[in-house]
Amino acid sequence: MNEKAIHKSKWTLEMCRLEALKYSYRTAFQKNSPAYKAAYKYGWLDDICGHMVKPKPHNHTWTFEACEKEAKKYTFKKDFQNNSNTAYQAAWKNKWLEKISSHMEGSKKPHKYWSKEKCAIEALKYNHRIDFHKNSSAAYSKAHKSGWLDQICGHMTVLGSKKLRYVYSFTFSDGSIYFGLTTNYSRRYNEHKQDPFSKVYQYMQVLNEEPMFKLLMPNLVATEIAQELEKKLIKEHIEKGFNVLNADKGGGTGGSIVKWTFELCKAEAKKYKTKLEFRTNSNAAYNKAEKMKWLKEITQHMTELKKPNGFWTLEKCIDEAKKSKSYIEFQSNSSSAYGASLKNGWLEKIKSYFSDIKKPNGYWTFELCKNEAKKYKNKRQFSIGSSGAHDASYKNKWLDLFFPQK
Repeated sequence: MNEKAIHKSKWTLEMCRLEALKYSYRTAFQKNSPAYKAAYKYGWLDDICGHMVKPKPHNHTWTFEACEKEAKKYTFKKDFQNNSNTAYQAAWKNKWLEKISSHMEGSKKPHKYWSKEKCAIEALKYNHRIDFHKNSSAAYSKAHKSGWLDQICGHMTVLGSKKLRYVYSFTFSDGSIYFGLTTNYSRRYNEHKQDPFSKVYQYMQVLNEEPMFKLLMPNLVATEIAQELEKKLIKEHIEKGFNVLNADKGGGTGGSIVKWTFELCKAEAKKYKTKLEFRTNSNAAYNKAEKMKWLKEITQHMTELKKPNGFWTLEKCIDEAKKSKSYIEFQSNSSSAYGASLKNGWLEKIKSYFSDIKKPNGYWTFELCKNEAKKYKNKRQFSIGSSGAHDASYKNKWLDLFFPQK
């Protein structure tokens, strides 16, 4: 393998592996991602495509029943075509496509399909009218024209605007409190818990606990009223001796998560001595830097401990691998041991020590996938940490149940 060529390529082994996890079939990977070409060139395909489903043999007969069963795995026609093109083409050729894809989002519904009941069922999938309109425009338009919107959208949360705000608080077990304003309390709640610049996030690290979130005004109020209420609450709690986490006197219109610019990512990276430490403690900044290709520049000061030639024997690689749950975690936590294992052809011997080795067909039931998903904060971490369970969840359309949109 030409190491200089690999160094020049933007597609590293880790990046190719992460890219490959997006696909269930090699054909879809090859068609939709330039990472395939790099992986093929450097001989990584078998290593990074182990989770993928083997295509049906060319002599496989796609009956209507087989095509219908295959189509049920997908939510969008595009995914059906990309991941199972032979079934898609057979269905198209035999004029079965519209019938077997009627459950898919974006599929054209027959005339007068959207009754009031069906619109109401569709509306239950969304928490905001804007999402309903964006993702199911036909149902939304029918409900709007028929005057059903207010009735079927009663469960939805109203988003604020420049003129309207929610007032909220975060309270910790020691009595410390933070007050804020927002147009979208669900979004703001998650931002505070993830943004390292948030006073709530910072105090969460101090106490190692999650605070209690509360809407102080259950409904939207005029922005001017919300601003005055926030200032009043901050002042009253300071006078009563509470530890108020707000940095100012309040009255602002509410902020949003800090955007990771190059300068902020660079400043954040300076806090850490290794890439692993950087990624573990500041994942948002690390991911942004990796996405924008800033990582190499902002981590030049970091040291990667190197072992002498011949240090990584098979036994030492196995001992190192036992500390990880998956190939990707092994590669991330000990790239030198992983590299030695890959170079010497030991990965097959080592794979039995990982928890994400391929399970027999039917192993990943709903309950097992659900319990596995609880270990991760989002779909991306789930796909990296437990690719087998993630793929089963994707095929069975369980992902949104495990990671509902907030």
